[in-house]
Amino acid sequence: MIYILSSNTYKQRSVIDENVNDSVLQPILRKSQNKVKRLLGTDLYNDILTNIDNGTVTTEQESLLNDYVVNFLVAINDYNVVPFLNYKLTNISLSKKTSDNSASSALDEVKWIRENVLKSEVADLEKEMIDFLNGNIDDYPLFKESRYYRCDPNDLNTNLSQIFIPREDDIEFRYKNR
Repeated sequence: MIYILSSNTYKQRSVIDENVNDSVLQPILRKSQNKVKRLLGTDLYNDILTNIDNGTVTTEQESLLNDYVVNFLVAINDYNVVPFLNYKLTNISLSKKTSDNSASSALDEVKWIRENVLKSEVADLEKEMIDFLNGNIDDYPLFKESRYYRCDPNDLNTNLSQIFIPREDDIEFRYKNR
């Protein structure tokens, strides 16, 4: 898999400690990058990955990656990795990690950090990225304009789509399509 954000770059740009094992981060990076694929659309996402692999990233793609995608990936990785820094899944159970030098956070502390700090940052960066793409649609012809995109931080914990499809009787829909 081609990663837009390597685990080393993620560690440098995040508040995460440098000693977190890459084996813990790799599945999180993959999951987070799949979210980017859903946001950008398959065509634009695959084009960017191909260009990264070939070393032919366009100026517009570089701008999108550096100014929006990487920031979003850092934020969503933080959001996704937090539970796995405290807990691990084994063949026996879900176990709480321990250390000689620190104490694990309680579950309510982990939830508080995710819900009150990380979640809103992810939603804000997601909206900024989509707004940028919608505002520069001519520079990103593989992106399908998302006029009805709605970003809600409450959707982070659901399987709901982030795309709003209006009903034909929706007043806003009728107004925008005149």
